[in-house]
Amino acid sequence: MKNETPVNSTKNTQTWLLSKVRTDQIAFLYANLLWSTTTSLIMFSLVFITIFQTNHSSQLLFWFGCVVLITLFRLGLIYIFHYHRRSNQFHLNIFLIGVAISALLWGFADSYFMPQGDLLRQMIIVIIIAGITAGSIQTLYSSFISCAIYTTLVMVPLIIWLFIQDKFDYSILGICMVLYLVFLLMTSRRSASLLESKLKLSYENVNLIEDLAENNLNLQKSYHSLLDSEERFRSLMQNSPTGTAISDLNGHFVDVNDALCHFFGYTRQELLKKNFQDLTYPKDLPYEMKLFHDLIQGKISYYQIDKRHIHKDGHLIWTLLTATGLKSASGKIEQTTGLLQDISERKQHEREQSLIIKISEVLQICASCNEVYSKLGLIAQELIPEFSGVLAIKNDENQMMEIVSQWGKDKLIKKQFPFSDCYGLRNERIIIGDDDKQNLLCPHYLAYPRGGYICNPLIVHDKILGCLYFYSDSKPVIRKNIKNITSIFGDIVKITITNIKLRELLEDQSTHDPLTGLYNRRYLNEILPHELQRIMRNKGKLCIAMLDLDLFKNFNDSYGHEAGDEVLKFIGLHLRERFRGSDLACRFGGEEFIVVLVDVDVAIAFDRLQNIREEIKQAKVFFQNKLLPSITISIGISEAPKNGYVQDDIIRAADDALYVAKRMGRNRVEIFRDAKIGNT
Repeated sequence: MKNETPVNSTKNTQTWLLSKVRTDQIAFLYANLLWSTTTSLIMFSLVFITIFQTNHSSQLLFWFGCVVLITLFRLGLIYIFHYHRRSNQFHLNIFLIGVAISALLWGFADSYFMPQGDLLRQMIIVIIIAGITAGSIQTLYSSFISCAIYTTLVMVPLIIWLFIQDKFDYSILGICMVLYLVFLLMTSRRSASLLESKLKLSYENVNLIEDLAENNLNLQKSYHSLLDSEERFRSLMQNSPTGTAISDLNGHFVDVNDALCHFFGYTRQELLKKNFQDLTYPKDLPYEMKLFHDLIQGKISYYQIDKRHIHKDGHLIWTLLTATGLKSASGKIEQTTGLLQDISERKQHEREQSLIIKISEVLQICASCNEVYSKLGLIAQELIPEFSGVLAIKNDENQMMEIVSQWGKDKLIKKQFPFSDCYGLRNERIIIGDDDKQNLLCPHYLAYPRGGYICNPLIVHDKILGCLYFYSDSKPVIRKNIKNITSIFGDIVKITITNIKLRELLEDQSTHDPLTGLYNRRYLNEILPHELQRIMRNKGKLCIAMLDLDLFKNFNDSYGHEAGDEVLKFIGLHLRERFRGSDLACRFGGEEFIVVLVDVDVAIAFDRLQNIREEIKQAKVFFQNKLLPSITISIGISEAPKNGYVQDDIIRAADDALYVAKRMGRNRVEIFRDAKIGNT
């Protein structure tokens, strides 16, 4: 290679470098394959169990059989990789085939086999899909194409399934999943780029060290050659943008270049009076001293570590240190060479990425928006410690922005203000202000933040959710990557809040009748048995009233179902307003309603329901600006434990009393008069 022209040498070096990087990237993929394949099989099994409870089709069994086969195939890839090595491209291709097939099987699970009408199982599958796609970033991070294939083939079928449900709630969740997919792709892209850069940097430094060592050996061939080579070496060292130092076997600096002086803030004379131990962060020193002794004793040829150095002004600098020994003509190490590169920005980015992942995990387990608000301040201060800040949420009722979370020492924003006062919300984009002479300050600030400010609107589906504000009243502190950090943080916050609100909406819809706003029969079946057990323990009473609209079928036939729905809405509203918080009003089905009156005997229940019946009879209900005819209801009342101990018995007794009321002319309240139905 020494006889090659510089152009060919450079090409060969680049080819070798790319080959080494590609080899390491593929090795990382296969290193995680056993763990990821096993975990994936467990998740596949959970989904299979979840779906199989409602779907016993042969297609599902065939799907799970394919899961087992692809799992065995991927485990076999590990054996091929370790014992039958071939070209990097071959191993990458078969790995991608395994990834694609596994992802397609997930795609079938979250779309074709998604349980229809079973919200709980749907949510379980959605949560598992979100988890396995997030986990794929940790195992496939060395290859962006692997991450992209896996997350896309897993998430896109789920997103398509959510949108074709043609329901608003599912569409919102679909949008959130699209945002989540974009976030995963961005994160995987950044992680793959960082790993590739780190590997390239590592091999480049090794090459540079070998070149320096070779130059040093050539210096020993002859006196004149030594002088010429030394001059060239010193010129290379002094002109190098990389901080370079030559040390003796005790670590004292023998020579340093200008880049190193600038790096630490010392003059050349000051550095030559020090050793590398003086500039090393104390907690990092024991590990490096062990490596340094191994180097000078010839146990290792070089070492490369990430370490912290102390600048002259006291702040810490993260560096990538590559150290190698300089040998004499006899082959004995007499000095060491150290190359230092500033990686503070990379370390800061890694810290921020780690914090962002931690933030996402913490916020995803929050059960309510208030829990998110309470944790947000601590999380924000850890991610961006140089800023104070607030989270303001829009109140749709009065169109005002209201602060729900605040952190830091500076209090510079009004607690409540119109959303039009924020220029970031008006323009629907992030605004960064770091110069009070050039930036027009939003009216919601009480004073100008002298250290700068950031307005990050939280907008979901063209609707203003809120806004994150970061600001400082001290000297300017805005970093060049702050916009990207606050943008990602804002995305996590708005996705979390949106998911919680969607979950609360779905929970409410699962327990309430959408037309009347009353609890539905499902909720009654969950609550009533517990109430019956409670009164049995406490020797209390409970009354059940079954209400039925008189001749409601004839009403619908005469005035239409839309008018009938208006009557049902009125009944629901009236029942909600007339009963206590401890009582329970439900729509039992059609025009039938049930009211559970807790700790009330039958006489009091009778009087209250007589009043309700009369109020409904006297009520005036309008539909399309026309007065509808008077509405009457019949009511049957039963009492527990007098008329029964279990739900079916007590409801049957109320229904029998209702039948009596109907038979006796309707528009009346009747109490069940028979003896106990049973004592089961």
